[in-house]
Amino acid sequence: KEIENLMGVSNDFPNVSSADGIAPDLLQQCVVFMEPCTREDVAVCLERIAATFQCKVPDELGLTEYFDILSVYPKFVLESCTNSLLIEYQYPRLPVPKDFVDRCEPMYQEHKIFLTKLAKNFYALEVWKKQGMKVPNRFLDNIDK
Repeated sequence: KEIENLMGVSNDFPNVSSADGIAPDLLQQCVVFMEPCTREDVAVCLERIAATFQCKVPDELGLTEYFDILSVYPKFVLESCTNSLLIEYQYPRLPVPKDFVDRCEPMYQEHKIFLTKLAKNFYALEVWKKQGMKVPNRFLDNIDK
């Protein structure tokens, strides 16, 4: 009996948890964190790099390209990328947009996939609860028929 409880086979799994009430709020906070950053956020990152490397920033047209390319990423991804570039970048010039994208995209995709899976799992849990919290089992379902 004790081994069954440890393995999750037992029927004493709690149907309601105190975490159920805060789960939607936590999910919403994650969604907010994943929102695209602002042009100001991109400008701050570029300014940090330019000040550290003591290099010039592009003219208005060049900056617009940086803003358009990098403003799709969440602020925390762009900040992490900036920190990485400040530590690892070996050239005393502003990294080109590709340098940013190569660092931002994997982290962004990882977080996006995680959030999508989390949302689907919460949805599946809610559907399961509304359907009476029964696990479909084709072998047990056929016994009653």
